[in-house]
Amino acid sequence: MSYTTRLKQLFEKAVELRGLQDSDKDILLKQVLHASLRRDLKQMSVYQYDKTASYDEFMRELRRLESEQPAAATSVSETKLCKPAVAEKKDTDPELKTLLQKLNDRIDALENRKTEGAHEERPHYGYRE
Repeated sequence: MSYTTRLKQLFEKAVELRGLQDSDKDILLKQVLHASLRRDLKQMSVYQYDKTASYDEFMRELRRLESEQPAAATSVSETKLCKPAVAEKKDTDPELKTLLQKLNDRIDALENRKTEGAHEERPHYGYRE
């Protein structure tokens, strides 16, 4: 039993149990079927999805599109890795390295002064104990 047949039976059962109105069934069936398609088939069937009124017509159009599609396109293709648009520079400028080192040294010195100042006792002005 194909996916489309099982989907239709499931929605018909929902109508029987009064969980879904019969008038909404075709619209929802089309939406669910179109959302579950492979990306390539979904892109090719957008026009048919908008054009057809019923689920059965849409299903026929999908089958026609699948039969027109070459066999190689329907098989699972290998994923292609993306290449970065900008090549990474492996050589960094030596001047930039020295500037970064100086900045890091300054930050370390400031942090050291801050921590040393927090540990020193500060005199209390105006009050004697």
